[in-house]
Amino acid sequence: MFRPSSYKSTGPDRFLPWKVRALVIGAALAFAGMGLDLGWLIWSGIGVLALGLLLRFLPEPDDS
Repeated sequence: MFRPSSYKSTGPDRFLPWKVRALVIGAALAFAGMGLDLGWLIWSGIGVLALGLLLRFLPEPDDS
């Protein structure tokens, strides 16, 4: 169920370009690993995707 957040962003996400890069690179690695049947490449892609997910939890700088 979709629940909108009450958190109000003060500006653009400074990590958005890095999140997009992690998504594209991680997905490409994982799909290439599935196509080539290489387990280590699949896990590398999953690791890159996890790093992109962890960027969500980095603190935003204070404006004070």
